[in-house]
Amino acid sequence: MKDSERLKKVAEAAGFLFIRPGYASTKMKDVANQADLSVGTLYNLFESKEALLDFVFLCNLDPEIPYKDFDFPIKRTKEKDLVGQISDTYKKITRNFEEKFVSHSTNTLKDLLDDLFNIMELYGQYFLIIEKNLTINAKLLDLHTNYRKMLFKNVHDFLSKMINQGQIRQLSYPSYDARLIIDTLMWWCAHKRYDSFELETNYSSQITRTVVIGALLNAYKN
Repeated sequence: MKDSERLKKVAEAAGFLFIRPGYASTKMKDVANQADLSVGTLYNLFESKEALLDFVFLCNLDPEIPYKDFDFPIKRTKEKDLVGQISDTYKKITRNFEEKFVSHSTNTLKDLLDDLFNIMELYGQYFLIIEKNLTINAKLLDLHTNYRKMLFKNVHDFLSKMINQGQIRQLSYPSYDARLIIDTLMWWCAHKRYDSFELETNYSSQITRTVVIGALLNAYKN
């Protein structure tokens, strides 16, 4: 097996376990078992569980990370570099979102839901690792908390604009609807895959997108 294949396999296994049962409860031997590797092989790849966590975070930012060249065992990423990269990712997501749905008036509710679905599907695992391990890194938690607040605000403002334009029905509590939309998409894109009671790891992403977005559009149509 190539190193890149091992790294991808380990990152997937660790990402799953760091959500449930959680980072503190997960041992390196648990990751090795989940990835179908020996513990010795895992330590040949990563010098520590902390280094593995950093690697999982980086893989969530860039799926091509496992295919890069590494000196083994992989060591921890400097916190300043890790926080900086994650901060830049949040800024990029927020900037792109605001350019589409705050600055412009031509985008529809379906455009918004598609964009949110893409975000939750791409970064959902990272979001859940942070949310399920609140003491894992205070700086990363602050970044995530601030991102969520801004996302709620931007979706609320977009819904209010859609109401004023007559594009969707009147809403009594747009701020609650913003949360409902975000959390509904997060549930189907991430929770259902990683930590729901009945995990669905092989369900169709495209069918899920069609059904969930279709239901939300129907719920808000004028």
